[in-house]
Amino acid sequence: MALTVARNFRTAESLARFGLKTGAAINKVFGKNAMLRLTSMVRRMIPSIPLWSNQFSFPPDFSALIHGRQLNREGKSNIVYFPACISRAMGTYPGKKKNIIETFISICEKSGIGVTVLSDIKGSCCGQIFSSKGFKEAYGYTANKIMDQLWRSSMEGVYPIVMDVSSCAFTLRKMRPALSAENQRRFDNLIVLDSVEFLHDMVVPSANVGIKKGDIVLHPVCSLEKMKTSEKFFNVAKHFAHSVTIPKYSGCCGMAGDRGFLFPELTGSATNHEASEVREKKYDGYYSSTRTCEIAMSEAVSQNYESILYMVDEAI
Repeated sequence: MALTVARNFRTAESLARFGLKTGAAINKVFGKNAMLRLTSMVRRMIPSIPLWSNQFSFPPDFSALIHGRQLNREGKSNIVYFPACISRAMGTYPGKKKNIIETFISICEKSGIGVTVLSDIKGSCCGQIFSSKGFKEAYGYTANKIMDQLWRSSMEGVYPIVMDVSSCAFTLRKMRPALSAENQRRFDNLIVLDSVEFLHDMVVPSANVGIKKGDIVLHPVCSLEKMKTSEKFFNVAKHFAHSVTIPKYSGCCGMAGDRGFLFPELTGSATNHEASEVREKKYDGYYSSTRTCEIAMSEAVSQNYESILYMVDEAI
């Protein structure tokens, strides 16, 4: 079943987007807690049904991706943008006019960075959804498929690949063992950047900061710790805000991809100490770098955690 989903991931993505659109529409008609109540009732009979989060909204449209393909490559730097399937499905943030895709491309435009979007983006996946659950065959298929796209889109490794979700960037970096011999050779010539590294290495050095945020708080996700880029995360935030706090009890939020939607008590327990600490005061902004982790922290703290990309876009 996992391999079938992998081979038909474009359809799976479309179904997921349709489900989110339907749920958002139901909430709009019957009230913001309608889907939460509905999925809670259904879960009593079918525990495998994910619990709805009020952080969900209508999925972002893809017009920004079409625009992204039209940007020229005459900027001071050039990248290939790989919007994760999480961003393509859940990349609309409460209270924000721009979705995450529009925000990323806006930063590139303001920074003079040439950007092109990964080829055949619909149905593209880093494979985390399969690797994290031990579906080796489905993961192997997905890893080799995405490697072909990365190789072609990057002009055979000339341009770095930038992902807008930290956990997905980490998955790409660790996929070498699942690749064929030929794709392993290609992999060794690719540069894969997380959005945090992209901001730190390519945007911050020449960014004209307009309005800095005041007092903000960060949630460094597990993938940043594994990639050893948490310090870059802090430095990016410090460049665009007057005061930056990383909670003493910050740690894994327990979302683990999608586990928190199936076992909400897991995220409730994992975030307990960090959330209690963050709730002690009101911040001017709450930021992280992985959408599902942002959802977990938003639910725990009752404040909207956003991608750090939003803070940068609003500041430059």
